[in-house]
Amino acid sequence: MSVRKVNSNALIEVNDHGRGISDEDLKNIFEPFNRVKAVETKKIEGTGLGLAIVKHIMDAHQGRIEVESEIGKGVNSHFVFH
Repeated sequence: MSVRKVNSNALIEVNDHGRGISDEDLKNIFEPFNRVKAVETKKIEGTGLGLAIVKHIMDAHQGRIEVESEIGKGVNSHFVFH
């Protein structure tokens, strides 16, 4: 994770080197109660609300979230606050 100032914005970058998220799952990750349907995630408990809450907070602060992922290469997330 890194935090830096870019122009008048705060940029938070979060990267992982895990399994990654498929294009099909990526388009719905901010939907409430959504869970990635990979075999690995069936062992992990959760409600699927975490990213929906993050998106709600970012929207309330006029922020933006950008998520890029490729299977086998992990996830890169950018949170931009104005």
